[in-house]
Amino acid sequence: MKIEWKIRLAERRDIGELLVIEEAQFPEPWTKRILLDEIENTETRRYTVAYEKNRIVGYLGVMFVLNELHINTIGTLPEEEGGDRDVPARRRLGRREETRHHARDLGGRGVQPARDRPLLPLRL
Repeated sequence: MKIEWKIRLAERRDIGELLVIEEAQFPEPWTKRILLDEIENTETRRYTVAYEKNRIVGYLGVMFVLNELHINTIGTLPEEEGGDRDVPARRRLGRREETRHHARDLGGRGVQPARDRPLLPLRL
């Protein structure tokens, strides 16, 4: 079965679904206020969501510091993990092309994702 996920920028209206993922994935989930602050800080942050049939299945949050890109958080719904869906979906959620595009928007140059980071869920 082919996965038909789509990627878009996160919006305020996504907070409820992001909180579900936070609570399922992290022992100390971020609060609604923290997530809103992160999503609304578009000067140094970019949050994207992966969705399928009007349901958010994962998200990625990055922060730009000078010419560096830092992955702040990345998570998926637990039922979307494992098997054939897991690794390809995670790679797609954090695609290098999209990351570099966001970095260029903020004036970053030469952004290279770290290769020594673990897969998901991730909170730095």
